[in-house]
Amino acid sequence: MDSRSGEMQVFAKVVETGSFSNAAKLLNLTPSAVSKLITRIEERLGVLLIQRSTRQMLITAEGKQFYDSCVRILDDIEEAEQSLAQGLEVPHGVVRVNVSLPFGTHQILPILAEFNARYPQIVLDLSLTDAMVDMHRERIDVAVRMGRWRTPRSAPAASVKAGARWWRRPITWPRLVVQKNQES
Repeated sequence: MDSRSGEMQVFAKVVETGSFSNAAKLLNLTPSAVSKLITRIEERLGVLLIQRSTRQMLITAEGKQFYDSCVRILDDIEEAEQSLAQGLEVPHGVVRVNVSLPFGTHQILPILAEFNARYPQIVLDLSLTDAMVDMHRERIDVAVRMGRWRTPRSAPAASVKAGARWWRRPITWPRLVVQKNQES
């Protein structure tokens, strides 16, 4: 094993099983490979971690200290991986939404409690304003506006289909194309 965490895992298994060969079996390694790995760790650290004899092995004081650190670090790695994996299963994060006052009052606010109950890990930063906002500068993820729109020439745009006509609308990401067909 080339990684320090892998070495720590092998060392911890040796201490927990009390044997190089038992640890080797559990880790699908040879006893020789386990012995060489422990020797490499001891040489790198400059201390004896395990006192070996033909009949027994004893963990030294330094070995006990190193073992405790290894267990803590390996637990932290496991917790970090589980935390990340769980976070990927559940939608989470902050979504900044800016909508017009009438749309927000009549369409968003009535469903806000249901949204929060369904997605408790999402923080919805909702702003209701009729003023035009600079989505990039104000870090807005989604903005909804109704009615006639004057598109600044410099603004990226998405094509939105409503009925049989197409309109161009400013968006934050130039390559994003949103199509919505309002025909039912």
